[in-house]
Amino acid sequence: MADTFTGFVFQGVKFIGSEFISHYIIDKDGVTAEGTLTIGNGNIINEYTNSTDVTGSFTVDEYGTIINQRTLASGIGEKYELTPYRLALDGETYRGEITARQLSQLNATGEKLWSGGWHMSASQTVTPARPLSSCLTGWLLEFRGYTSNTGVDTDFSYIFVPKSHAVNHSGKAMSPSVTVYGGAITRKILYVTNTTITGHSNNAVSPASGAILTGVYAN
Repeated sequence: MADTFTGFVFQGVKFIGSEFISHYIIDKDGVTAEGTLTIGNGNIINEYTNSTDVTGSFTVDEYGTIINQRTLASGIGEKYELTPYRLALDGETYRGEITARQLSQLNATGEKLWSGGWHMSASQTVTPARPLSSCLTGWLLEFRGYTSNTGVDTDFSYIFVPKSHAVNHSGKAMSPSVTVYGGAITRKILYVTNTTITGHSNNAVSPASGAILTGVYAN
């Protein structure tokens, strides 16, 4: 039979191969919670109920995975799970997750991946700093008006290239509408893959020559 110690204070003591079990009752913000916190075998486990009829548990395993789940008085369950690579949420009206890769893509939104001033003729190929597959939704192409051998700060057009284009139509021609200097609408012909944007000879001929590609952004 194990000895039981009550009311002792230990300082500077090393415990090896032990399991700690703490029963508690806490009053906070008018709610009373009663539960048990257990530390052992590389895990932290907290199980509780409170005076609003909520039951739940919070665990941290030996790999650092955190799982917090509870059931409300209405019977509705809520849960989140956090690892070094993903956050997953599950609630009454929502369910989803975000991974480290997706968060990186989200943080990169708006990042300039290429800049220049090209008509995008057949001999011109742009290779953005991020491939389509590494962007959250795709690329945003910036065109501006061109006249007298100069790109002007007017008649901007923005063209969205979705990630799905490289998956389903890689290398096939896109024909986005752009505004040329003076306000007329024409088209550019572009061949897009996961990593490149290549032009067409028509893009350097009037009226399409009245606009140039000046930027590619992560979107």
